[in-house]
Amino acid sequence: MQENVRQALSELRRQFGALFGDRLTRLIFYGSQARGDARPWSDIDVLAVLKGPVDDYTETIRTEVIVGDICLEFDVVIICIFMSEARYLAGEGPLLRNVNAEGVPV
Repeated sequence: MQENVRQALSELRRQFGALFGDRLTRLIFYGSQARGDARPWSDIDVLAVLKGPVDDYTETIRTEVIVGDICLEFDVVIICIFMSEARYLAGEGPLLRNVNAEGVPV
């Protein structure tokens, strides 16, 4: 993993931990960067799993400044998806199959 990717993920974990507290149950790095077959322009895919009901759009808006600042600081593009813990634990669908197969906890 490239150093700037590692640092960006570490900072994302820190800031999401501060924002969500114990509501954040998992932060999972997945996709081409996690698999090690990323291209120079590949983004960083992250799944944030939260306790309670989750509206992906609302959480994306709530975190856009955090994510944007980290992207600028580390010269990366981060794509975050937010999901409830209940949905994550159900493990249904192609996204979760990929996350569970290749995901790396942050």
